[in-house]
Amino acid sequence: LAPRLPELPFGYVHIVYALYRPLADVPGLADIQVKGPWRDAARLLIQDPGEERRLAAKLERVGGAVSTEGASAAVKAQYEAHPYPRWSMAVRRKPLPIHEIAAGLFPHADLPDWPARRLDVLIAGSGTGKHAADVSTRFQGARIQAIDLSRASLGYAARMLKNRPGMTFAEADIMELGNWEQRFDHIESVGVLHHLADPLAGWRILTGLLKPGGSMRVGFYSKRGRSRIEAARSALRDAGFHGQSDADLRAARTFAMAEPDGSDARKAADELDFYAASGARDFLFHAEEHELSPAELADMTEALGLRVLGLELTHSDAASLYRQRFPDDPAMADLMRWDAIEAEHPDIFRHMCQFWCVSSGV
Repeated sequence: LAPRLPELPFGYVHIVYALYRPLADVPGLADIQVKGPWRDAARLLIQDPGEERRLAAKLERVGGAVSTEGASAAVKAQYEAHPYPRWSMAVRRKPLPIHEIAAGLFPHADLPDWPARRLDVLIAGSGTGKHAADVSTRFQGARIQAIDLSRASLGYAARMLKNRPGMTFAEADIMELGNWEQRFDHIESVGVLHHLADPLAGWRILTGLLKPGGSMRVGFYSKRGRSRIEAARSALRDAGFHGQSDADLRAARTFAMAEPDGSDARKAADELDFYAASGARDFLFHAEEHELSPAELADMTEALGLRVLGLELTHSDAASLYRQRFPDDPAMADLMRWDAIEAEHPDIFRHMCQFWCVSSGV
């Protein structure tokens, strides 16, 4: 069918083909001109991917070369094949100075004195740019450097944010940034460090990129919170699925949907990411992933000389549970105490445990 597609008027046949294979890979379609009701579909499926590839090819690399073996290579290969997440709209809000945001989030914390000048922010592991887009509308006047292993993901980000001022993208391996001379007032790495072979080592490198008095916002998968997903993964692995190709991802999802309600495999369909190939691979078949408890994160912050300012809570009952258990601790920044609460309420960090931190001396 593929050789005939450039000869056919763009329409349903092309859309059906795109459900199984990328239209942008079909020779002869790159310059197709489509008008009328199919124009947006052609842009999404052909022109946009082409632009992403052109933008990705122009990106610079910072730090050392991405490793060609081990976890970095495996994770890079995953996101080159399946950039994640696909998105079309960023959060819209009025940007504020970082100290106002932090004071609103953590009214009882001892906050650092961020500079009054323009803020230099690093997004370490920016993926397709959704995180960078959200940060650009959160921090007033931020100058953002976004880095990622995957050029395909960065190409998507560069296309989506090509008209966003103060935004720079570059290919980088966090584990190869030890000699990078750039320094930042604030670093965000959410949902990234747990995909390194050694999360603590990667976190240590990022900590070294902070300016004096700088802050970090990090996010890690919770061991208890991800127990349902780990059970679904195990069920799919036991059924022989590996999720490394589109065909296997489709077969795995078909299998999961056919399983009885309440079964471990069927529970995978409760996650929104299940319904896109890139999302399903990310949460069910990731090349490298570590789940951590709040207690383990407490040990890591201590090893790195970091002080937790506070947690960004998404579970509606999390704050009240902490206050009931520890009424003498209004800052709610003790990860060991959060570990005790999570042991009794394992869903409070179902999606991720996210928090801000600074050097202990700040």
